[in-house]
Amino acid sequence: ITVVLTSYNHAQFIRETLESITNQTISPKKIVIFDDASTDGSQEIIKDFKKNNKDKFEFELILNVKNQRTGVLRRVFNETDITTPYVAIHHSDDVWHKEKLEKQVRFLQSHLAVFTNVELIDSNNNLLNSNNIFNQHDRNRHQLFKDLIATGNFLAHPSAILDYTLFKKI
Repeated sequence: ITVVLTSYNHAQFIRETLESITNQTISPKKIVIFDDASTDGSQEIIKDFKKNNKDKFEFELILNVKNQRTGVLRRVFNETDITTPYVAIHHSDDVWHKEKLEKQVRFLQSHLAVFTNVELIDSNNNLLNSNNIFNQHDRNRHQLFKDLIATGNFLAHPSAILDYTLFKKI
């Protein structure tokens, strides 16, 4: 598994985000971190994390000096060397449950991509449950596509993991 982590000015949250990767019940092989020119100390925290975990994971850091704002994931997929079969998307202000990767990889054995429900939290980790559009019921791909067209996006891409071997063929 490769974790692709996007970051921009989340020094307040990035340590907990990175810990949620290291605390997974199955460890990723590689962590790709793309920081889009943070000015709040995020890049220093990221560099420190890499230094302290260099024996546990492969790392690839992309540290912009100028904020680009768009096309981050496209750039990561085009410019990095991802050799693992699975890629998990993560953001610098999100925290994963410790079994997220394990459960999703198990499900991916027969699917192209997996999204999960999402628990919204505030900056103090208090749950915010009012009108969470990301908590959806399971459905087949045809119904999912119809629902996306009819109601708009309700998939939280930071919860996604995909079969990168199939994704590259698309």
